[in-house]
Amino acid sequence: MTIWARLHITALAFWVGVMLFFSGLLAPIAFQTFPQAQAGDLMNKLFAPYHIVGYVCAGAALLTAWLAGGFRGKARNALLIVLLGATLYAGLVVSIEARALRVELRQTDTASPDPVTKARFDTLHRRAVTLNGAILIGALAALVWAVVSPPKSKTK
Repeated sequence: MTIWARLHITALAFWVGVMLFFSGLLAPIAFQTFPQAQAGDLMNKLFAPYHIVGYVCAGAALLTAWLAGGFRGKARNALLIVLLGATLYAGLVVSIEARALRVELRQTDTASPDPVTKARFDTLHRRAVTLNGAILIGALAALVWAVVSPPKSKTK
């Protein structure tokens, strides 16, 4: 196995680990421990670094897959491109808009939030959760694929 294939697996494993920790451990514990508003504020602060880890890991996985196998792994590269695109969309579009709506909701009377703003926030939150789950499943599939059949150059 080439160094690029090892780095590819490492990037995917780290990314999957961060997503599992964040979504499966940190977020649930935050919402069980703190009042909803405080837990939401905490998660809001953590989303930017969380997404940056996703951008770096997805980019590194794509780059190392390409360096390890070039254009031979078209399906693998396509999966990684889709995962990178979904991660960028989640972090640069959905998360930013949801964060702005959350701030707007916090500035209004909590007993009677604007129903349109609340509905839009809820829609974005569902989209973010769905995207995160899909990205996690895709990254996990890419990791299993890389372990079972590491990207390799044509010369091997």
